[in-house]
Amino acid sequence: MASGEKEDLRDVGLAVILLRSMPEPRWNQAELARRSSVDPGLISDYELGRKKPGRRTKQKLVAPVEV
Repeated sequence: MASGEKEDLRDVGLAVILLRSMPEPRWNQAELARRSSVDPGLISDYELGRKKPGRRTKQKLVAPVEV
């Protein structure tokens, strides 16, 4: 995996962590998964930098928090 790709994965993980850490709403992985219709296992993978979501998934993740 190229270093640029590793950085992208870390950025995605950080973004998911920030979404879950916002003061309002403050959701765990399961709640973010439920509200975004994204599998909770994938949310965990994104946070840990194992996978990178596509554009549609990114939109699904931010839609419930109206970012």
